[in-house]
Formats: sequence, C-alpha cells, structure tokens
Amino acid sequence: MWKRHLWRILMPLVITLLACGVQTVLWPNIFGELTAPPLWLLVITWLSLYRERSSTILLVYAAGWLTSAFTAMPLKMMFTSLLILHLVVTFTRQRIFWSGVSYFVLASVCSVAAFQIIYMALSVFLEPVRAAWLPLERIVQLLLVVPSSFVVYVVMNRFELPHPAEQRAHEGGL
Repeated sequence: MWKRHLWRILMPLVITLLACGVQTVLWPNIFGELTAPPLWLLVITWLSLYRERSSTILLVYAAGWLTSAFTAMPLKMMFTSLLILHLVVTFTRQRIFWSGVSYFVLASVCSVAAFQIIYMALSVFLEPVRAAWLPLERIVQLLLVVPSSFVVYVVMNRFELPHPAEQRAHEGGL
C-alpha cells in the first residue's frame, strides 16, 4: 500500500522533471529557436483535472518548485500563479467535465492561456520590472500545446494508478 502512495507522489514529479528537461534541453537542440510548449504546465493541468483536490495542491507546489530550477521565474510568481491556475481549473472541472483526450486538450490550451494571463497580471503587481508580453511567442506556445497535450495525456494515463474515488472523476462523475 505504501508503494502505491509513494508512486502517486513521485511519478508526477519525475514526469515534471523529464518534461522540463525535454523543454529546456532537447527541444532547442531539435527545433532551434522555435519556442517550446510549457510541458510542465500540462502535467500540472493533468494533476488538477484528474487528482483529488486535497492532495493535488501539494503536488502542484512541488512540481512548481522543481520547475523553478529550469526557469527564471521567481518562486513567489510561480507559486501564486499556480495556486490561481489550480483554483480556476478545479472550479471549471466541477462545472464542465467529460472524459477523454479531447477534454484534456481543450483544458490544456485554456490552462496555458490562463497561466500566461495570470502571470502577466501578477507581474505588474509583484515584480519591479514587469514581464514582456511577446504575443507571437505566446500564440506559438498555445498552438504547440495541442499536439503536446496528446503526448502528456497518454504518458500520465499510462503511469497513473487512479484512486477508486478518483476513478469516478476520471470517468466523468463527480
């Protein structure tokens, strides 16, 4: 039983580290200057959608802390943005949910767009120099989220061992 709990904690964190590695090391070597989709954010979106709320926020913060090693984003911005995003995703999930990859793709695109908006808004208030808007880069990221979310969905579902209470949420019943 303890192995299952340990697996459910470590698996998303390991996948987050691998996603960050792909995004920061492998992607630039293959695709050059083309901006990478935020793969780590897709893992966090999956956690917010398919895990119980009580334990998910700790995993989201742990994944955010791991991700901060791969980015120049300050921890206060990372944690605040992720908390707001997690609340938005779980609130939306309670209102609109269906099972399958199409829902995850739509939720991923919306989550990345929401994260960008949240980050830009918080940057005005929490940072001495606000973040650059870079609209073309953000649009390209959103477009690249679509194929990337298929991969993240398959990987997370392959390694995830759903808790019986979460199985209902995974199948569409809350």
